[in-house]
Amino acid sequence: MKEDERRIILEYQYYLQQIEVFKQNLELIVASIDELNRVKDFLEKLSNLEEFENEILIPIGANSFIRARLLDKKHVIYGVGSGVYVKKEVSKVRQSIEKRIEELEKVRNKHEETLRMLLDKAKELEPKVAEIAKRYEMRNVPEKT
Repeated sequence: MKEDERRIILEYQYYLQQIEVFKQNLELIVASIDELNRVKDFLEKLSNLEEFENEILIPIGANSFIRARLLDKKHVIYGVGSGVYVKKEVSKVRQSIEKRIEELEKVRNKHEETLRMLLDKAKELEPKVAEIAKRYEMRNVPEKT
């Protein structure tokens, strides 16, 4: 195999690997945005609860819940990173969550742009890779006797 053919194939494989990495990262980013939106929605509903509605269901996994009483609907224990949690007003937490969502949306947009670029580059190389593969397949076909 010629050096330029080897380079084309390696470059194509690199793009395919990067495409998979960016797809996986996008899935994680979208999942994080979805989770933050669920928290934001819950916090909005929380402020509208009447006093007699202080009993809530808390999901514990596998479609199972426990009943609990809400002691304070004005504050939330909020994770600020590195295992550090602080007590914050619900409105401040909503603002922080909205900011996180905005930041993740920017990251998602950049990832999508990079993914499109990688897909374009891989697609551009596909005909060359197919031609190289076909040429070497023809060389390896055993002769009929």
